[in-house]
Amino acid sequence: MTKLPPMNEYTQALAEEIAALIDSFPSQPRENQTALSELLASNPEAFSAAAIRALKNRDGQPGVRYLTNLLAKEDLLLTGLLDSSANPREAVALARSMSQQGISLQLSLEQALIACLHEPGTNANVKRILQILDLLAGISSPTRLRLFQTPLMAYPDKNVQSKAALLIGSSAKCADCISDHVRHPDFRVQANAVEALWSMSRSDSRALLAAACQSPNNRVAANAALGLYRIGEVCAIRALLQMATHTEPLFQLSGLWAIGETQDPRFLPFLTAQFNQSQGRKHLAVTRALSRIRRRETIIEQTGAIQITVSRARVFTDGSRKLSFALRSSHLSDLSGLKPTDFALWEADSLIEEYTVRSSANAMLLAIGFVAPCSAMSDPYAEALTEAFARCLSLKRPVDLWRIDGYCTGHGSLEPKSAEVLTRPGARKECSFLSDPEVLLEMVKTGSPRHKAAMDAFTAVQRQCLAISKHSAKRHMFVFLHQGSNRSLTDAARLKRLTPQIEHGQIALHGFAPAAAHECPEFERLCLGTRGGSFAHPTFDELADAIEQSYAQLTNSFEISYSVPSGSEPRSVLLKILSDYGTGQATFTLEPSP
Repeated sequence: MTKLPPMNEYTQALAEEIAALIDSFPSQPRENQTALSELLASNPEAFSAAAIRALKNRDGQPGVRYLTNLLAKEDLLLTGLLDSSANPREAVALARSMSQQGISLQLSLEQALIACLHEPGTNANVKRILQILDLLAGISSPTRLRLFQTPLMAYPDKNVQSKAALLIGSSAKCADCISDHVRHPDFRVQANAVEALWSMSRSDSRALLAAACQSPNNRVAANAALGLYRIGEVCAIRALLQMATHTEPLFQLSGLWAIGETQDPRFLPFLTAQFNQSQGRKHLAVTRALSRIRRRETIIEQTGAIQITVSRARVFTDGSRKLSFALRSSHLSDLSGLKPTDFALWEADSLIEEYTVRSSANAMLLAIGFVAPCSAMSDPYAEALTEAFARCLSLKRPVDLWRIDGYCTGHGSLEPKSAEVLTRPGARKECSFLSDPEVLLEMVKTGSPRHKAAMDAFTAVQRQCLAISKHSAKRHMFVFLHQGSNRSLTDAARLKRLTPQIEHGQIALHGFAPAAAHECPEFERLCLGTRGGSFAHPTFDELADAIEQSYAQLTNSFEISYSVPSGSEPRSVLLKILSDYGTGQATFTLEPSP
């Protein structure tokens, strides 16, 4: 009698024979059908295991459909998927593919799970339960597993309970549904329940993650710290670093693993230092973390650049710092989704581990009005405004609308005249507002006003109020004062009539007086009295920077606050953005707060 080779070798050879029949099926379907049926009849158990291997990476072929139906007809699909020699990930992928082709496996798997849960907790039965759970999670709605929550959590094996806590917890709609699992007496169940919290919202998961971060078990604490990092909690940075330098080796290894899972480049200096002074398992853990972070660093550098426009960097006597800045991306108009953990800070080469980030809500649409004097293009004021407009255009989002109005100054300025609306076919125009950057840039370069130039600044502002109030948008008006037209903005009676229009239209006024002679205290009070309004006295050389900074704060503006020990000498601050939105960096020079 011929002796068969070992089962794994025999199965592999049989799988190769079945694969060849599948691939040649279109050319000789009847012969291959007969051959497959004969192979099945000779050894059903081996055939089912081999067929699962042969089906790997073969979707949609005629031979695949025939073989799958043949296995289903003989009730061998489940036998093959649960074969002990099958690769678990490949089995899940194949089950998912079969489910997408309309082959129902869910009922058979659920019946198999019920049967296994009534069997003793032997190693073979436990392994089978875990395999069934993986397959069910791969092909069915996660909520279906909640039907088996009670018998799964009551099963005497801790591995089954742990797996169930993860899968059932991931399908829960709120943290309360798995809070009992987070407090389970077995740490493996706790760790998996904490991992399930990663898929929940920040408001639902934060409290449980923060509590679990204090766990005496290294795996539970590491999962909790990583979960806090993923929802953007800055406290996770210090927790991870403390864990990686813990006195107990298991905590160190778990901390290093979690740092690697963050894939955050801010940890590279720390890991590099650990690499040079570690050995054994810790050295291997450091190497793995470094590798994961450097791979992601390479990837996010290709996502696009984020420009950081610095507005203010203040230092206070108690040691606190406050940085104000705006962000701009060439490929994304809204960066408000950045998490606090997407920002990294260093002061004097020291990593800032605790800080707070505040962002302003991005308006869906901005309507921006500009009121500027109609001066000769050679005038220093006009040159500064032209540069400022060009800079602001680079910050302008495609959907936002602009309107530029001019006014006469009475000192060699342009006479009031009609200026046709500059436009071109296809240019978007809404109530005298434009969004087309090319048209706007042409207007800026030529110095042409949008309408007939107003006789004075007050009339131009009033005209803007009427136009801008027609838009359902966040409204801002930039007014550039000129000494030749200031008298129109010092008339208390006229300003009193203007104030209700500003308030009713919810318009934020931003005034700029680029010389002491241009001061206008009445209008300055009006600007500062509007919500979000401002007033500045820059020189002509400073005007473009001042306007750019003011405009940049209208979209994607952020503020970071942190503290160092009181009395510490202020140093330059390096800010980096390391995110899936893109990357960027800027250096801040701290200045004493006035």
